[in-house]
Amino acid sequence: MDTTVYPAPHVVESTAPHTHTVIFLHGSSSCGKDFADSLGQVELTKFPLLNIFSRFPTFRWVFPSCKRIYSTQFRDKLNQWFDVYSLEDPSEKEHLQRPGLRESVAHLRPLLHDELVKVGGRATRMILAGYDQGAALALLLLLLQEPSNSFRGFIGYGGWMPFRGVLKDMTELTAAQEWLQNRLNSAPRVSAYISDPNAIYYDTHPTKVLLGHGQDDAVVDVSLAEEVKTILQGMKYEITTLRYVGAGGSGHWFKEPEALDEMATFIQAITHAYSPGVSLPESPL
Repeated sequence: MDTTVYPAPHVVESTAPHTHTVIFLHGSSSCGKDFADSLGQVELTKFPLLNIFSRFPTFRWVFPSCKRIYSTQFRDKLNQWFDVYSLEDPSEKEHLQRPGLRESVAHLRPLLHDELVKVGGRATRMILAGYDQGAALALLLLLLQEPSNSFRGFIGYGGWMPFRGVLKDMTELTAAQEWLQNRLNSAPRVSAYISDPNAIYYDTHPTKVLLGHGQDDAVVDVSLAEEVKTILQGMKYEITTLRYVGAGGSGHWFKEPEALDEMATFIQAITHAYSPGVSLPESPL
């Protein structure tokens, strides 16, 4: 495998006419297909015999993959979106993160907008999600998205906020967006990535956010998740927070099946997606 380029995304296609797209970023030491396969193995208890994909038959699920880059901490090449020196304090040697973040954002933003065109140019039909390091990267993509065309939802599990030392003092999304654009050399406009800017429908609406984290996470401390919540709340995002105890991977993985159950409930609540043959419970969200 050529480790100098990003592999093609793994896609779980819809099994009914396509209405929505979820773009889900995997964590470090993984890839899009392996991550998707792990999620697909979890049977939802609220919807017996269904997994998160079959629960939403009109959804297309896109799992981009990172490439192998050098890890300063482990002194070897690993699958990761960007280099991180310490997860105890992600701000330590933060300069090591910038090249990978810059390159990954530049790689993913055109993909996001290609998927936007596939759902008719309506971001209300898109959800951005990430786990672990993928959640950290997805948070930057969320903040960089044009407010006039923001995602319907954001889902982050086991993540943290890059550039937390700066962003925690910002309460205006526009200021954070400008700072990130300058830091990551990221073009701010959707039209830079599509052949026909008129294909995008600009519709200002709030992005609903679901943040899940293991209360006993031994890899990424739950205090970093609380920090993400505080930063996003300061920028006026509407947030649902879920905490779990006893998940696999030293508390760092999704609590199965509870986390996937709640993810399905959140997606249903924000999209009102129709699922043929599925009896829906009342949503608390």
